[in-house]
Amino acid sequence: MKRTLVAAILGLSAVASSFGQGHITFNNYTTLPYNQIVWNPSGGYLPGTAVVDGTVQVQLFYGEGVIVNQNLLTAGVTMSINPAVTYNPGDGYGGGGYVFSAIQTLGTWAANDIFTFQLRAVVGSGPGGNVGPSFSTLWQEQTQIAASSGPANTMATFPGLFVNAIPEPSSVALIGLGLGSLLMARRRK
Repeated sequence: MKRTLVAAILGLSAVASSFGQGHITFNNYTTLPYNQIVWNPSGGYLPGTAVVDGTVQVQLFYGEGVIVNQNLLTAGVTMSINPAVTYNPGDGYGGGGYVFSAIQTLGTWAANDIFTFQLRAVVGSGPGGNVGPSFSTLWQEQTQIAASSGPANTMATFPGLFVNAIPEPSSVALIGLGLGSLLMARRRK
């Protein structure tokens, strides 16, 4: 009787712990479209080119349901740019801009749930720690999320990410010195 009771309790706890667990793979290289992670085209460090520096890190944020406020998302896995993948899909950014694959576990998932995702560049990563606040648009996944008991599927609709670079303090100082010397030269005339 005791063995049956213990087995029943263990069986219920195993079912309860496995219920509500899903997972999904983030990888922007294995399936179309190959949306690269790119330096912001409007200026900064290597504008409009794919990020190929392995020190740049991005983090996946997620939340259950259709969420429109990025502040309501939960921080997930962090990934680094994979400098070994240099494929150029022909979008004008050059080769690279892909991350190492990572699996995100979704603890509250149940079949047919929709989750909202966002990719953010980790501030302070990158060459010289020059990555500033950078966010992808929000996107949803539903059919690609799989139960944790099976293999994880790859996200289908990642929209891409533009990474903002912060100029190094020495660059700002040099610009200031140059402007100062121009003002001094103009004053003398």
